[in-house]
Amino acid sequence: MEIIKKVTDIVRAYIYKERNTKLVILGHQKAGTTAIATLLAHSANMSFSNDPIYEMSPSNSEVLLTFLDKTNDFSDTAISCPKLFFQQVVKDPDYIFSVEKVFKLYPYAKFIFIIREPHQIIRSIFNRLAISGTTELNKISCEELFEPTANWDYIINGDPTINDNMSIVERLATRIEETTLSYLKHCKNLKLIRYEDFKKNKSQYIKNTLEEMELPSCNEISGIENKQFQPKGDHKVLIEDFFGEKNYSIISQICSKTISHFGY
Repeated sequence: MEIIKKVTDIVRAYIYKERNTKLVILGHQKAGTTAIATLLAHSANMSFSNDPIYEMSPSNSEVLLTFLDKTNDFSDTAISCPKLFFQQVVKDPDYIFSVEKVFKLYPYAKFIFIIREPHQIIRSIFNRLAISGTTELNKISCEELFEPTANWDYIINGDPTINDNMSIVERLATRIEETTLSYLKHCKNLKLIRYEDFKKNKSQYIKNTLEEMELPSCNEISGIENKQFQPKGDHKVLIEDFFGEKNYSIISQICSKTISHFGY
């Protein structure tokens, strides 16, 4: 039965393409996008594509760089692989960095932007890749990261063609602030979800969100709402102690708009 559904989902994506996608989820990596998108898709009984940019090119950043390149609209790339880019629910954190392209790519969809407290996002990333919170390095080789990918390399170390002189902490904080500025520019077309609000009552929040998006709520999520969809970070250490005074302050300063606007 599961195989039949997967085949049906793929066929539907190939036939209807952009008309098939009803909901697109954006937000920085480790902001809770995977958990929320998965639960929304499950509750609505809709097909789901997780990180299509990465999945299309897991061994290098070629597709990511194509998406970020302002000289193309990315439509040819997406149309070449409908099973990844045109499921009913699509989630990709990188989408927030070129929202205009995403709007054009999914003209029939509704959009959700997920935000999370910036220090928590960066700690979760560092936990995922085994990076010390007090690091002052500008770059880290992939060999030193835990289970690295080409896209994580790009996120941590930046565009290899640009010498930005930023530390890894500064680079990540700047990326997070960029997502906020992108949201604020396009907020009329993006429903906001604060990850912290979602965590208070996950089932009810998912149900309310689908209702607001005018999408069905068919399946209960109580059995999977606390499942770890991504490796869990270590929250035993106080956030200030994890980063140390210097890095904690750097994140607070760079992400000032994110912290003030979203009430962190």
